Amino acid sequence: MSGSARVFVSYRREDTRHVAGRLADRLVERFQVFMDMDTIEPGTDFTDVIRRAVNDCDVFLSIIGTQWTTADDENGRRRLDDPNDWVVAETATALQRKVPVIPVLVDGARMPVRTELPDVLTPLASRQGMTLRHESFSSDVGRLIAAIEKRVGTPAALPARDEHQPAQTNPAAVEADYTAGLAAFFAQRWDQAIELFQRVLSQQPNHQAAADRLAEARRHQQLATWNSQADRAAAEGRWSDAVVLLENIRSLDPDYADLSRRLQVATRRRHAGELENDIRTLAAAGQWAAVVAAGQELGAIDPSRADPDQLVTRAKGALADSRHRHLSALYNAAGEAENVGRFDQAVQALEEITRLDPANAEAARRLQALRSRQAAWPQSGPTPPQAPGYGTPLMQPPGPPGPPGQPVPGVAMPPPPQRRRFPTWIVALIAGVVVIAVIVSVLVIRGFGDGGEVTPVVSESASVRFPSPSATPSQSPKAYNTSNLRTHIPTDIRTSCTDYAPSAGDALEAKLIGAVRCEPTGTGVPEKIWYFEFPDNSAMDVAYAAYIRGNFSKGDCTKNRQKMDYTTTEKGKKLPGGLLHCYTADGDVTFAWTHDYLHIVSFASDSDISFAAMKKWWEHAGPYRQP
Repeated sequence: MSGSARVFVSYRREDTRHVAGRLADRLVERFQVFMDMDTIEPGTDFTDVIRRAVNDCDVFLSIIGTQWTTADDENGRRRLDDPNDWVVAETATALQRKVPVIPVLVDGARMPVRTELPDVLTPLASRQGMTLRHESFSSDVGRLIAAIEKRVGTPAALPARDEHQPAQTNPAAVEADYTAGLAAFFAQRWDQAIELFQRVLSQQPNHQAAADRLAEARRHQQLATWNSQADRAAAEGRWSDAVVLLENIRSLDPDYADLSRRLQVATRRRHAGELENDIRTLAAAGQWAAVVAAGQELGAIDPSRADPDQLVTRAKGALADSRHRHLSALYNAAGEAENVGRFDQAVQALEEITRLDPANAEAARRLQALRSRQAAWPQSGPTPPQAPGYGTPLMQPPGPPGPPGQPVPGVAMPPPPQRRRFPTWIVALIAGVVVIAVIVSVLVIRGFGDGGEVTPVVSESASVRFPSPSATPSQSPKAYNTSNLRTHIPTDIRTSCTDYAPSAGDALEAKLIGAVRCEPTGTGVPEKIWYFEFPDNSAMDVAYAAYIRGNFSKGDCTKNRQKMDYTTTEKGKKLPGGLLHCYTADGDVTFAWTHDYLHIVSFASDSDISFAAMKKWWEHAGPYRQP
């Protein structure tokens, strides 16, 4: 068609090949049509021919299907973002040359907006598009031809074809080609059928049956191409590509064989692949909770892929460690608050532990004990009374009892009674009155009215008696620390403990790290317990030996004045623990023992408990190595 308008048809093969071919068959009746390789002679430079064709064309048709803006290449990159993509290069060249560009929307595609286009193609968004629909294809093509002719004008030299005077044809040859085309069509040899129907139409353009069969053949050819590409993408694990191709098939033929099942599988596999990528991204960022959640979703889709690169297992371990550290921090915070008398804070920490770890029996037991103490606290003040610090009380509670028959170390033994002359007695009486007056003055000044007790003086009689409150003993100026000691005391005892400081010069005071005095409650529990921590066994042994003197027989401590070695269990192994001595002091059954691994000396005393009952209590309540 020398002298006719030149029309360039730009399209993507995997998206609109079927429509582009059918359209070209109609346009070629009026114009010179260029459709990439269909018009390129063998051996010709492909890129050079396409560029010259775009430069020389009068109208540029951009066939836009549903995947035109989203189609990806084999690397997952959007093709419109690749400046070397031929659709991009063709369209950009036409826009730069100011060639009339007509967007042709097919298969229900919409006009792309500027934000969806690369910079070189943004002018396309302002071009007026036209629509081609399957059900009104002939009339839609007629309107498109009219628009092209309006753009370029119908050349005078171009004779219009008389629709009522067909060109000279060979009817026998046309019929033979058509029959052969039908045979190829029903044999699903689409390429051959298309070629034969095109030959028929080139001889007899008004052969409507051939035109319809050609359109159907191209449609089936496109479906077969997409189907083959979808199979290949699935075999290579490119599930995103497979989903796009199968959705293309559905847009042309919703009833395509086995399409629903294949699309469902491909969609599920694509989602699984996306979840695997999400898991790796989240793991790299340390978002372990999100990794576990994504792993659960992935496991529901494909259990065999539920733990890619062991990242879900790693995430669960990290969360468990974090939870353990959080619970440990809460537990330590509860202990520290309890140690300094901030019992409300201790209760809050223990409540949080039991909420996070309902199976934690130890935390539940401690919480119950603290709540019981809270119920007994006076309600007039905002907080329960706090235990006094070292050196703050005016009077000390009594110290641990020593066995009968020897003095308590560090406390001066009173001299035997002697006759005194009258003047001496008067002097002593006056001195006592003065001392009492001084004490009363101090009490009034410091605001204390209740007094206390001092370390007992042990007489040489068969029983030990605790003296009545007397003047404040000389306190040690040392600063003690009981934070570690308290962690080794059973919880049901620890809640009743207050810090304790022995008098200056007491054998227990030398090299002492810290001490507590406890008054637990309950059946079969001693009234008073003391714990003393030392830096090493040498210091511990010196202090213990100063309190434990005299003869003891070996036994099981179910009788008075017996001693025994005992063992302790560490990490499932029984190891030597220390020494246990049992005796009465001031009528109280008393146990005194050492712990060689912890360097702790302990005393327990009660007036109403038997040796056997004390032994039963001691077997589970001695200090432990591990808190």
